[in-house]
Amino acid sequence: MTPDRYKKLLKDLQKLQKRLVPAYVAGVTDGERRRIQARHAAAEIGGTLDAFIQRCARQSSVQFLLRTVMLRVLEDLSILPPRIRGDRGLAVFRDVAPGLGVREHLRWAFRDAAVDFAELFTPGQNELALPSEALCREVWDLWHRKSGSEVVYQWSDGDFDSRFLGDLYQDLDKDIRKRFALLQTPDFVESYILDHTLTPALAEFSPTALREAGERFRVLDPTCGSGHFLIGAFRRMADYWVGQGCNAWESCVRALESAWGCDINPHAVAIARFRLLLEVKTRTGVGVLERLASLRFNLRTLDSLIPWERLRQQQLYAGRDRLSRYATAGARTANAAFLGRAFHVVVGNPPYITPKDRQKGQDYREFWPESCYMRFSLSSPFAERILCLGTQGAFTGQITANSFMKRQFGKKLVEVVLPRWDLRGIVDTSGAYIPGHGTPTVLLFARSRRPVGDTVWGVLGMRGEPVRPQDPAQGLVWTAIRNSRTSNDESNPFVSSVTLSRAAFATHPWSLSGGQAPGILQHIECVSSLRIERCAERFGMMTILKQDDVYFGFPPDLRDSVGTVQLVEGTFVRDYAVDSGNSALFPYCAENPEVPIQIGADHPAAGYLFRYRELLWVRTSTGFKTVAERGMQFYEYPFYFPQTVAGPVFTFAFVATHNHFVLDRGGKVFNRSAPVIKLPPTATEDDHLDLLGLLNSSTLGFWMKQVFHCKGASSGEAIR
Repeated sequence: MTPDRYKKLLKDLQKLQKRLVPAYVAGVTDGERRRIQARHAAAEIGGTLDAFIQRCARQSSVQFLLRTVMLRVLEDLSILPPRIRGDRGLAVFRDVAPGLGVREHLRWAFRDAAVDFAELFTPGQNELALPSEALCREVWDLWHRKSGSEVVYQWSDGDFDSRFLGDLYQDLDKDIRKRFALLQTPDFVESYILDHTLTPALAEFSPTALREAGERFRVLDPTCGSGHFLIGAFRRMADYWVGQGCNAWESCVRALESAWGCDINPHAVAIARFRLLLEVKTRTGVGVLERLASLRFNLRTLDSLIPWERLRQQQLYAGRDRLSRYATAGARTANAAFLGRAFHVVVGNPPYITPKDRQKGQDYREFWPESCYMRFSLSSPFAERILCLGTQGAFTGQITANSFMKRQFGKKLVEVVLPRWDLRGIVDTSGAYIPGHGTPTVLLFARSRRPVGDTVWGVLGMRGEPVRPQDPAQGLVWTAIRNSRTSNDESNPFVSSVTLSRAAFATHPWSLSGGQAPGILQHIECVSSLRIERCAERFGMMTILKQDDVYFGFPPDLRDSVGTVQLVEGTFVRDYAVDSGNSALFPYCAENPEVPIQIGADHPAAGYLFRYRELLWVRTSTGFKTVAERGMQFYEYPFYFPQTVAGPVFTFAFVATHNHFVLDRGGKVFNRSAPVIKLPPTATEDDHLDLLGLLNSSTLGFWMKQVFHCKGASSGEAIR
């Protein structure tokens, strides 16, 4: 499907979805509402019931539209007889049931298709009934729209590529995309990763030899989504078996034996299964439904970040079975069997989001105590998980967010976890244009074994794309990455291909800058005689409020009874100066800022603060302990160092383009977006001024560029 044609189809479907969602919400019956209310109570997400119904409506509209797309594809590829193509299917239906319209015809068509494609066409637990007859007719008309004498949207074996199905699923609804972190890995990135994992694995493990020994060669994507890596692996494996003398059908059957994938999103897994089936149809020309239905797909819906294969060990954690919350006993056993096999290649594009469910986040910390450090992103434990899933010596590759390299949550991953494994290659892709990846990324290649050798090959970034390329696969930076070698050192204007000491990647943070930057950084750190962490009394975040509006939006008459303070956020620290900041409630004694004031029922502020106490009780700061669990007053700041209120401190913006530190003389509270450095009481004014000059120097600015996390996207959608 051409990009222009896909954009037109997406636009048409999005227009229909905007009309479908309010119709779904308005059509919720009392019975559906009670059923959804029960599901909402058991769901891992918060929010009101009405918000949950809105989400169900969006998901229902997406599933409805996607089913019409998939039904039309099955018809056009002659796998199913016509149901919505032309008017023949509707005419036959009306002969049997003349009083029923398009809505009931589509309901019947989906039910009929579910006999052979249950995962795709069976309604989900949260799914709502089909919309009205008029809206179903609008959808019907879309598939019959013509341009001249030709139907606008139709597919044939000659130009069919199933990738657009995954794109549609992630693009139709932003809420679904955000919740499940849906993002298909571009073909050229998949190809590069498979070149450095699957290709050498085929040579080393030999699927033919394994088959003769009664074993199977397996490629696993534990975050398969709608099947982006699986399709590429399937095609390569099918080509391999054709080269071994197998016919088209047998090569596909054997390739499916090697393609394994799982994901937490059942709809994405169903689409992956559908895409693999269509790949077999396109490759073999076999359109007989009974024969296609005989194919076995090694796909499963499960949370691969839960170590199901270590079932018995996990039951020992915290004296209870942590897995029972997520699956029945039978499902746990099946998940363990699925992941307990030998995988010779493990590849993936894990989600870059933080865990949304508090309990699951705590369980992840139990399962992966080192990579789930501080306020972690899921990309961190998945980096470890992908390595653990491989058999001895398995080849692993992943494209992941590079935030772990410099942000604090990645410290243990870098210094404790990765040194246990045979890290082989690191590719900085933050400067390349990768469609959809607004987050800067890195490619990690490793083998599931103890480290071998003292070196790691790396492709280090020097310059980003000057302009967005017409063809992302031919972008200047990506072309330089693709053409770089993995052994001999070489350089070009965009990347440096180097061989580095393994020890260089054993300490946090990582710096993947190419050219002369690594040498200059090393020189700065070698000649440094003192680090701030050794001379500062405190540094870092000093105040976290959460529910900030409660403290900012107080009635003016509370100023005298509670007290206020200027709370400085990062946006107020600009160009070597601190703006006044916001006036916030300060529920601490003026003479001793360590002691909270007592607010009882007769206090003037009680009426205002008590109305928010349920929200304030459940605030967390470090870890997952709430204000209530820590035995604090509900109106206290959940994270607060009173020592920074009095006396001079240095502050800077958490997000900034350059180093512009400010020396503040005291009397303010600094929010988490404005970290501070506080020297000990013995420090003189000259000490503060000397340090201020160093902090704002170009030398430190260069050093910060190398070791601080680049929060601004340098790839993907940021390039114009």
